[in-house]
Amino acid sequence: MYSDNQKKSHQRSIRMTPYVHSIIDNFEGESFNQKFENLVIYFSKIEEQLKINIVEKEKTIKNLDGKISEKTSLLAKLDKIESYVDSIIRSNPI
Repeated sequence: MYSDNQKKSHQRSIRMTPYVHSIIDNFEGESFNQKFENLVIYFSKIEEQLKINIVEKEKTIKNLDGKISEKTSLLAKLDKIESYVDSIIRSNPI
């Protein structure tokens, strides 16, 4: 992930909680800078994949919503048929 070949032209001083420091410190890399860069790069890639997954899931949800709508309509028709058959049976006892 980390590349030592790139020029480091942006120097920043940051403050962080011990919790955030432990997250960075436990990430892959030899130095704190490498760990921090690796963490940022890793989650940048993960974010892109998550965006793709969200789009796919939204399409799936839309498809399933359509199927649910079809099945709900079919169920309503079947309920009407059942009601009609029940009324015929009640009006013509055997």
